Amino acid sequence: MIDPSNRSRGLDNLFLAFPFFLLITHLQPVASATTQAPAYPPFAQGNVVGRIELDAPSAELFVMRATLPVPAGTWTGNEQQTPFQVRDRDGHMTSAQLEIVSRYPVNAHGADVVEVISRVRRPSGVSSGVKVWYDIVYSPTPKVNFLAEPDVQALLQLGVALETRDVFGHLYRADLLRDLRLGTSDLRVLRNGEHAHQVRTHEILVPVNPVGGASGTLPHHVGVHAYVTRWHGEDVVSMDLRIYNGGSGQDTANPLDDPNREVYFDQLALRIPAGWNVLSVYGDPFLGGRQLQGSTWVVPLVKPLPGNKLHVMPAQAQMNRRVVLYRNGHASMARVIAEEQTLGFCRDAVVNGTRLMSWWNPATARYLTQKQPLPQLPTMAAALRVQLDQKFDLLEQQLLAGTATNWPYPVTTPVLGWAHPWGLSIGYAHGGDEIEFFPGADVAVAASRKGYRTFQIALRMYNSRHATTLYDANGDATRLEDWLLPGGPEGLWNPTWVWIKPVTWLGDPFGFNAAPSFQVDAVVSQGRTPPYQAELFDFQHIDDQHLVRYTRPAKVLTWLGNDALAKDDLLMQAELSRLTFSDYPNNPNGDAIAIGMYLLSQYVDQYPGLGAHVHRAAGWEIDAVASAHATTTPANRADLERWCDGIVMLLRKGQDRCNGVLGGNPKPDLFGGQYRVRSSISEAILENALYGMRESVYGDHRPVQARRTGFIIARSARAMISPEVWDSVNNRVHFYTATGPYDETAPSFCGFVPPGGHEGGDNYQGWSTLAYGYRLTGDARFLTKALEMAGGNIMNVPTFGSGYLQNAAPVIALFQELGL
Repeated sequence: MIDPSNRSRGLDNLFLAFPFFLLITHLQPVASATTQAPAYPPFAQGNVVGRIELDAPSAELFVMRATLPVPAGTWTGNEQQTPFQVRDRDGHMTSAQLEIVSRYPVNAHGADVVEVISRVRRPSGVSSGVKVWYDIVYSPTPKVNFLAEPDVQALLQLGVALETRDVFGHLYRADLLRDLRLGTSDLRVLRNGEHAHQVRTHEILVPVNPVGGASGTLPHHVGVHAYVTRWHGEDVVSMDLRIYNGGSGQDTANPLDDPNREVYFDQLALRIPAGWNVLSVYGDPFLGGRQLQGSTWVVPLVKPLPGNKLHVMPAQAQMNRRVVLYRNGHASMARVIAEEQTLGFCRDAVVNGTRLMSWWNPATARYLTQKQPLPQLPTMAAALRVQLDQKFDLLEQQLLAGTATNWPYPVTTPVLGWAHPWGLSIGYAHGGDEIEFFPGADVAVAASRKGYRTFQIALRMYNSRHATTLYDANGDATRLEDWLLPGGPEGLWNPTWVWIKPVTWLGDPFGFNAAPSFQVDAVVSQGRTPPYQAELFDFQHIDDQHLVRYTRPAKVLTWLGNDALAKDDLLMQAELSRLTFSDYPNNPNGDAIAIGMYLLSQYVDQYPGLGAHVHRAAGWEIDAVASAHATTTPANRADLERWCDGIVMLLRKGQDRCNGVLGGNPKPDLFGGQYRVRSSISEAILENALYGMRESVYGDHRPVQARRTGFIIARSARAMISPEVWDSVNNRVHFYTATGPYDETAPSFCGFVPPGGHEGGDNYQGWSTLAYGYRLTGDARFLTKALEMAGGNIMNVPTFGSGYLQNAAPVIALFQELGL
């Protein structure tokens, strides 16, 4: 392991080398009024503390759920009574179940966002689709255990299976309820209260009758996570599925986690007991009709191809399917749940002189890792809602029909068997679409159920092209620490060569290169490859420089819906990010992947204060790790935090001592290859990620580390508004700024930029930095620059175009908070 003391040697000398005027500037007192969130007042019996709004569902009695930010210490999950009840406008009170969405950095402080779940009635006289609200009242009540309906309990005993056949007709099957029925070690309990009980099960499809030889069975086929939710009072079971072909090979004694090459199959089908039905949340052309086989029903989630062709799932690929199982006679409630009719959104309001807990209240602003208040946009909410509804309707229709359009982006490819990919086939597509720091801000403002569901479709479609899964035998995402081996210059080394995906020609401890190929060969020799194979294989995973395109829907579904599948997707990307930007060498000789933390740390040790050579890829990796740290269990947090410590050490030593730039990367394709260059978007992405890490990983948990991170962000933010970087003619940031000679060992430019050392401009990505800079320093120049870039009125920004609200949300909210 890298010794933190070695990594931080010379920092004191580095700080002494700062120009004195910079030291004075950066150490000026912070403005406590803008950096300290106000405390939420103590709870008192009977007080209204929150409000949930939703479109009234078609059911009169239903289990409502919504996410709500809360003060520290409100809910740790270990209490014997829940603090809240839910009251409708008729005055009826019902108990509230709380589940943790995300946590404060201090584990003992518990949740900073909870999911409130309660079985409520639609208010009298209210029709389906009309906006209704429910008040959250502080009224502690004893916790009550979940009690399943008898038919649902019987379903648990009967089982639900996923099955498929290979090229030779061999049958593979897995019972998706086995872990829940037997309570195995793979079971993860995710919701556990009176109104909803959710678990994650994990199974591998294995041959029903194993056969050896050239036409035999594989050791295993695909793996599957089933997120199984039972609802209070309902003969309905929600089941979200992740079907994946990405075993990690980490357990050398267990062949069930060994990776496959591409796998071929005739269909993927659920087998359910008689008396039960399957409603797919989203339809598609390859969803099959149910068929009675003996005493059970078979429901193809992916039906067979014509012409005796087989489907194919590439290595590390995954597919999502969301279904609702329902007892005969309960189809209407199944549709209510499938369409998220019971999903609500917290609202901002003042009741009896107390501002309610919400994303807008600075005392409880805990949205995403950056924990910034969302802006109040009451005059825009209706228009946003119309836009979100229209986008969802179009996407749902495209998914159902399997069609594509060249415009509007993003569905540019028709259905490819089980896959209907989102976006262009290249994984490094340029442009600002979906490069958003606060995705879902519009959904929260508009309280849009369809807007939320758009992100369900986006995650499903992204998961059909972002083939990056690496799951261990127990179903958990593989972890950096589980791969480390003794030896090498740091005492440990990391044998995985990963750039979000394994680079197997450099090293393959996973075993992809050794995976059996006889079934692949048989498919080719029989001419049974699917017609879509070449096009599907042409889709690349989303690379690390644009990773937010993938994590964006997962974050929205997590913070606005406590979606367990999305949370696990975030954790998978966080672990891949740590394997990619690892602070360990990749062999005992000290060789390492060029983009990793290990080699960059060696560079800044040798040349401190000249820029850390980081760019936007590291920013999105930091963002993924911070998101996982906020939403995972306390047991998983220590290793994520240790990795973040390495980031802080790297940037403390590497940040440019003259101009505050984090990256300052040599660019042979810019300015004739003369300079190291500041990229406005890379710096903004890094600043945003670091602020999220500061708030969600450190905070009050490690205040010294939080201050160090804040110091790094503040210096970088000051660079953004400096005369060297800010374009005062066009009132925006120069897209590229020369920061020093191309020679990486030469001193940076201090206080000047050579003639011709600017290129382009940006007013899209840097808005959040202006808010962070002001909150960290109290320097009003950040507000001045925000007004300049907004054309004199900060409320102009949401009208600039797609994505501007999602990037400028923190600075708009800051102006509102300050009354400007």
